[in-house]
Amino acid sequence: HEQNAVFHALFKTIYDRWEYAIGEDVKANPLTEQEKECLGDKGIVEAYGTTLMVYAQTRRYWLAFQIGDGRMLACDAEGDWKQIVPWDDDCFLNHTTSLCSPNSVSRFRYAFDGTASNPVSVFCCSDGVEDSYGDYDVAPEHLRNYFDSLAKVFVKEGKEVTLERLKVFLPKLSQAGSKDDMSIAGFVDTKVFGNIRSYE
Repeated sequence: HEQNAVFHALFKTIYDRWEYAIGEDVKANPLTEQEKECLGDKGIVEAYGTTLMVYAQTRRYWLAFQIGDGRMLACDAEGDWKQIVPWDDDCFLNHTTSLCSPNSVSRFRYAFDGTASNPVSVFCCSDGVEDSYGDYDVAPEHLRNYFDSLAKVFVKEGKEVTLERLKVFLPKLSQAGSKDDMSIAGFVDTKVFGNIRSYE
């Protein structure tokens, strides 16, 4: 109960700061007539709706939270990739929860581990990436294998090469797959991950 209260307060702060930033942006960059027409009678927050994924780690604990779709997977010290934040069943096909959803603060999901058994790699991706690898609920190994290979490239080739490869690969993946925008963020503990994977 105490943990839930702490996270709820965090999510409320995030929402309040997001809403304040919207107000400031609208003052600096007023909506055009065309944008107002598209928005109709919906609140201004609808124009700024977004999903959000966050992962943070220290030596003693890690925490993760999310609102909306996209996937966040973590690799443990045994080399197994798992989804760490519970899925939102309201995210289905083209419908997703968002910061602009009603009661959005209560729609956040989170995970926390204070045992110091931290992941050796974590990747978050938008639904455009996820959908290009098929239905995660049916065949999760496709996205897991992609993240595993991405972490291997990071360990073997380094950050700059990995980023350059992503710049080339993601547009091709979108064209062949979901036809959606794509984003990926993550980290790899190169020393530990390099010890649990073969690079032959």
